[in-house]
Amino acid sequence: MKRLRKIAGKTKLDKIRSEDIRMKLKQESVTSKIKKRQLNWYGHIKGMTTESQIRKVMEARRKGKRNTQKDMARRDRRKGKRDRQNNDPNECSGEGPQDMEEMGE
Repeated sequence: MKRLRKIAGKTKLDKIRSEDIRMKLKQESVTSKIKKRQLNWYGHIKGMTTESQIRKVMEARRKGKRNTQKDMARRDRRKGKRDRQNNDPNECSGEGPQDMEEMGE
């Protein structure tokens, strides 16, 4: 947009909307150009044979349930709870000071 303003001889201080400058210079917006390119690419892919690797990837659908952030957080909380249950602080692991006394050290 900066270049278009320069071509039109306008600055931001002139307070002219970008759309008006684009219309005056007969330019389309960047988003519309991107959408046209995407549709063009999509047309090429659809024109390919169904055995084409690119088309297979594009039309592939995932089976099963998708993991969301909420599902992953729930799984992590459950895993933490299981870890806390498995690591009981009162249980002797064989490396505590009581075991050292038994060894004579």
